[in-house]
Amino acid sequence: MNQNTIISTFLGAAFLGTGMLLASPQVSIAQPASASTNSLVPAAYRSVSDRAARQTLSTVEIAPGRTTAIDFSHTNQAIAYVLLGDSSRIVYTANAQLGSAQAKTLFLRQIQQLRFPGATTAPVTTLSVQTIDPTGQQHLYTFNLVLTNRSQYVGLMVVADTPTDRPEQLVVSRDRTATLTDVESGLAIAIRKGFTSRQDPVVESVRQFLALARNGSTIKEAANQANVSLSVVTALAEIALDERLVRSLRPVANATQSEMTKPKETIAPDLHPTRQNARFKPTIQVKQ
Repeated sequence: MNQNTIISTFLGAAFLGTGMLLASPQVSIAQPASASTNSLVPAAYRSVSDRAARQTLSTVEIAPGRTTAIDFSHTNQAIAYVLLGDSSRIVYTANAQLGSAQAKTLFLRQIQQLRFPGATTAPVTTLSVQTIDPTGQQHLYTFNLVLTNRSQYVGLMVVADTPTDRPEQLVVSRDRTATLTDVESGLAIAIRKGFTSRQDPVVESVRQFLALARNGSTIKEAANQANVSLSVVTALAEIALDERLVRSLRPVANATQSEMTKPKETIAPDLHPTRQNARFKPTIQVKQ
């Protein structure tokens, strides 16, 4: 199922038992109070926070005849060791000797395929990079390298983590604000209600988006890196918000129904007529 299909599924099937159909959302992003790290990064480069780069797989595209950079100069770390999973189509070099505490950037190029006896190949290979910071602590990063005919960016910059005063939020339709927790809840509801399956590739993309967004990437960066549409993210948040609205309205609906079923008048048990006293006719005695 592609993203367009799942968007249609989410927006067309999520009634949630209320009769409310989710409208196509207008997506906007409420920015955090503090400044973004993107102010340090040229537009031609894609950025990822240091924590997100260590905890998730970032994709790096490499096009023929062009170099693609992976830059660590904003993290105050030096590259100490590099291991390329499949070296038959990709070569790399650094701006300084590895382990010299001066290597900050890797440059990757795509080449015509070479054949090495006993070596294996993969359509998408990985690049493992080990760095060392001024305190001597080592950090490990792993990147997915994708060979493409045309790359959207000239490189990837790993930037230092910047704490925010509050988490970034999505402003969805009907002037409602959603959080990453809402997106996660909406995904669980969508799977439970059969809007999508656990095996759908977009499910894993949404989970990767959540991991990136919770570890320093902005919502837009996380969506780009996870290759998931913001429309899908917003639709999931809407599902969770609508489910929460339904639950909040149920007690009111139950109370209203209870009031409708109550008798018009309440009679004390000892005064309520029974079948027996309903047939009873009092004897009237008249004094002579």
